[in-house]
Amino acid sequence: MNPRALIIDDNPVIRRALRLHLEARGWAVVEAVDAFAGRAAFFRERPTLVILDLLMPINEGIDAMQLAALIDDEGSGTVLLVLSSFASREDVGRFFAARRIRIFDKPGADNPSFDELLSCVDGIFRELSITFH
Repeated sequence: MNPRALIIDDNPVIRRALRLHLEARGWAVVEAVDAFAGRAAFFRERPTLVILDLLMPINEGIDAMQLAALIDDEGSGTVLLVLSSFASREDVGRFFAARRIRIFDKPGADNPSFDELLSCVDGIFRELSITFH
């Protein structure tokens, strides 16, 4: 059985790009379009990996920072990676550094690819492969 990843992002282009990259690397992928749907998917799927966008316009009472804290506090062994255009903000960095959660810049003009994020995901997959064999 492949390890399961949950991608929570309101941008369908980002979700699709990540899904294609992760599935090519052996992950089973579930998607959620906002923090509220992501929370439900997290508890339903119990994924090994969650990639979470920080800024999503629709949250139905739970924002991404609250969801990150909830996933981190759950202590279920899920690896949480945060993807955001706000990764370089000091206050955001401090929040995630205090929780030992890695945060990555969302692709844009200064960062055109997911290379750093995917390199981290590949390392997680290698560790899981060793654990499962």
